[in-house]
Amino acid sequence: MAVHAGTPPSAAQSAGQSNALGVRSVDHTHENEEMLDGAAPTEVGGVREMRWKTGERQRSRLLALSDLEHSVSWELEWSLAPAEAAAIVSEIKCLPVTEDDFTFVSWTTEFSADASAELINQTTSGNQETLADIERHFFERQRAAAGTSPPIAVPGR
Repeated sequence: MAVHAGTPPSAAQSAGQSNALGVRSVDHTHENEEMLDGAAPTEVGGVREMRWKTGERQRSRLLALSDLEHSVSWELEWSLAPAEAAAIVSEIKCLPVTEDDFTFVSWTTEFSADASAELINQTTSGNQETLADIERHFFERQRAAAGTSPPIAVPGR
């Protein structure tokens, strides 16, 4: 999915600063988040607790952060709701599409063998919705910066 024009954001922008990709402004179900035990947002091994308006709470541990590869990965460490899988590991990777000066964003999630098909489908759907929100956010920002009012065509749609 092409998300925004220009160079891919650094991994620190993508993951370390929760609003660097506009996540807070586009995810209307997200209430707040905090880093635990004084960890910096970009600290590998740091744990982030996120809360949603639905009351759901989850903690995830940052596994890797690479400015060179424009990627970030994390694992679900704890969830207020009973865990539906022993392990869930996610990665977001930003790749330049030089022909059109866009960025391709890949979001993959790997599950342990005990994950149900329902969990996998729900997670995939949620990831796709979040990526679409982020995509809209960047196109709106791009349009506002250019001072244009016509809608910008979203590649691949």
